[in-house]
Amino acid sequence: MFKSLISALIVSIATLSGAQAEVIRIDTNQDATIDGYSNHYFNTGYRWVGGTGYFSIFGFDTTALQGKTITAATFSAFHNYTAGAATIGAAIGSNNSWNAQTVISYTGVGAILDTEVTDQSTLNTFQNWNLGPLTLTGNYLTVALTDMGNGWNDYEPVVYTGANNAFLTLTVADNKVPEPATLGLLGLGLAGAAFARRRRRA
Repeated sequence: MFKSLISALIVSIATLSGAQAEVIRIDTNQDATIDGYSNHYFNTGYRWVGGTGYFSIFGFDTTALQGKTITAATFSAFHNYTAGAATIGAAIGSNNSWNAQTVISYTGVGAILDTEVTDQSTLNTFQNWNLGPLTLTGNYLTVALTDMGNGWNDYEPVVYTGANNAFLTLTVADNKVPEPATLGLLGLGLAGAAFARRRRRA
């Protein structure tokens, strides 16, 4: 009986701790490309991913996430223009300090974190890239899409209509120690269980 009570208390505390995790969606609010094409006219209608060295980069304001642990992240972008087959890789931008301009230029991106095949079946739908756990180093985060050398495709930008903005889906856990009330409940539970066991023996 005593062991059962202890096990139940541990499960309860674990459940309370796990409840601190939440899923958050953050919409992109900054557009960018690199290699000198930040003001290319194509970028007013869609984000150009194609050729050699062309990227689509999306900026996110992550100020509200500072001090929190991101255990999982998925990036979603709307494939809205080219139907040709290609493999598109997603990466975290190496320049995470974008400014307030609508369309800005970057100088490089990080390693590819996940790839997805783009073709006719993904046209006019959101595609998803798994970015895994994230460690934030500032108040802003960029995600870059690039072709893997076998084609080109396009994704809806913020500057187009905003109807299908790219977004991040984040599983976030607070970096907090257990609250005093939680610890108090655990202590009372253990004390009660010990008292019941001693009384039963008596």
